[in-house]
Amino acid sequence: MAQLMIVDDEPELLDVVAEVLRARGHEVLTCSSGREARARIAGPATLDIAILDWSLPDVGGRDLLLDLQARQPQARAIIATGYGESVVSSSLVNDRVVAVIRKPFRMKELVEVIHRTLGNT
Repeated sequence: MAQLMIVDDEPELLDVVAEVLRARGHEVLTCSSGREARARIAGPATLDIAILDWSLPDVGGRDLLLDLQARQPQARAIIATGYGESVVSSSLVNDRVVAVIRKPFRMKELVEVIHRTLGNT
């Protein structure tokens, strides 16, 4: 079982992804804003994986990723974006960013990335 955090401003997507991942035995924290995600990242929970929406209205994905890397160095990130991989600067992609997936994504794709990441941590 892993501690996952999902950050997305689309409530339906947030709920569906959380439900599927909880059904697979993971502990899942959900955040509907960048501000909420920043508080969770700074909080006591130790995250294994954070699934970050790259385009949030209040805090950009780049800033969230940098916060995650600074405060939760053990955590791995999966970037979800409707714009494709090109929006994520290659300088930000490292061993802690395990995937950039394009929205809308298939749950099977996300689950495979999570499974592969947990097998490699």
